[in-house]
Amino acid sequence: MADTSDEILRTYIDTLLRLQQKRDETVWSDAELRQTAIDAGMTEADLAYVRKHLDDCMNRGKGFLRYRNWDDAIEELQLAQSLAPNDVEALGALATAYAGRWSRDGDAADREMALGRAERVLQLDSRNDAALRIISALRTNRAHLLGDARDSALSGRRLRLAIAGILLMVIIAAVAFLLRPSPPDPVEASAPVPSPERPEPPPTPAPKPAAASPPADGPMLTFGREGTGPGLLTDARTIAVDERGEVYVAGYSDGRIQVFDSAGNYLRQWNIGSDNYIRDLDVDRKGVVYVVYSGRIHRYDRETGESLGEVKYTGGPGFVSVAVMADGGLAAAWDGLWRGGLLINPKSQDNLVVFGANMKATKTLRNLVSGASGSVVFSPQVAVDGLGNFYMIGESNESVYRFTPQGTFVDKFGGGKGPGQMRWIQGIAVNGRGHVFVSDHGGVHEFDGDGGYIGSIEVHGPADAIAFNSRDEIYVVSRTKVMKFAAR
Repeated sequence: MADTSDEILRTYIDTLLRLQQKRDETVWSDAELRQTAIDAGMTEADLAYVRKHLDDCMNRGKGFLRYRNWDDAIEELQLAQSLAPNDVEALGALATAYAGRWSRDGDAADREMALGRAERVLQLDSRNDAALRIISALRTNRAHLLGDARDSALSGRRLRLAIAGILLMVIIAAVAFLLRPSPPDPVEASAPVPSPERPEPPPTPAPKPAAASPPADGPMLTFGREGTGPGLLTDARTIAVDERGEVYVAGYSDGRIQVFDSAGNYLRQWNIGSDNYIRDLDVDRKGVVYVVYSGRIHRYDRETGESLGEVKYTGGPGFVSVAVMADGGLAAAWDGLWRGGLLINPKSQDNLVVFGANMKATKTLRNLVSGASGSVVFSPQVAVDGLGNFYMIGESNESVYRFTPQGTFVDKFGGGKGPGQMRWIQGIAVNGRGHVFVSDHGGVHEFDGDGGYIGSIEVHGPADAIAFNSRDEIYVVSRTKVMKFAAR
């Protein structure tokens, strides 16, 4: 349960931080929070757990404040603020705790943390008396003013008045979408990114810029529908194809890995256990299926589903993506923010770990995308071409980053405006010709090996992941169905 709970909290915090990175606003709408939570794969039970955890952290934090236990109060209130970054009560209580520890220890870092939180409170509520007192005490070195600030924080009276006008933010938004009806089936829903809907192509294609290609043909084959029986899918987000053409599809939270033949006929399945949150999978030519969940890479026999143990790594859990390389080794993206690192001042550790065919780690390439982009990276995904070049994306980024086999940054592509622009990136794969395919909520985008935009495949519903068979035919998984497109 610990791993599941950590993953729920991490997913929710990811959602908030991704919103902060994409648009720096004080207030987010109900619909925006609700849609991003749905996109992140959260359920009503998950959101209820987040709300309960937030309430528990706030209650414990305020209790520790009452007894001037600044250290434990800060620990609890840091998590509360991560879950509700614009909650005036959480910010004010955390500012009070830091200010109290500063008055006790005189640590300049605590003073800066208290100032930062109190200033943020004033951005949200310019009349907040507790924040005004804290800032005045810290800037004038009159610690005696903090007594009134502590009393104000403990009583919560002024903060609650502020919350009545402010909590159209995270907490109220969370409650609102918990009480809303269940979201529509992702297959039938429009693209969750708030952008104008694209009309169906007219019989005679309208003129387009020279850089864009004409609309791609529809899928050659579609299989799967919503359900829990054999061959049915609930929340499938990962896909792989082996050298025999068999297709492996994994449910995100139900733990099922189902296998289909090239025509979409159900063959077999095994279950790794529910609530394990499968993040990625791939299969090698020896019949070993690599499945990423709980921050680890697990190995299974493709015929029987029997566990073959974990891929050992001394760096601990943190894996979120895996790709089988041409030499039989693995390229695996390791996310240092996977557990606990999102609480305050997140710092990326988006490492790429390379394993040889003997499953021994041969090198760790550190902070690849964050080092090239200068921004925090969540859930890095990796793909490898036949020459050993690495292509990486992050959920918070809108570009593909290319690296040499030695980990040297080459270039990035796919960001900006116009043809090839991507939003809410989901998956990445490279076909036999070295073309890079990236999926997002607008479909699947194709680039040549140098990053030149070739065209896009429109997908109705989210395009969560991509895989290729030996003929470079394209398989796209979209929650409750799989689509197969002709090679391009």
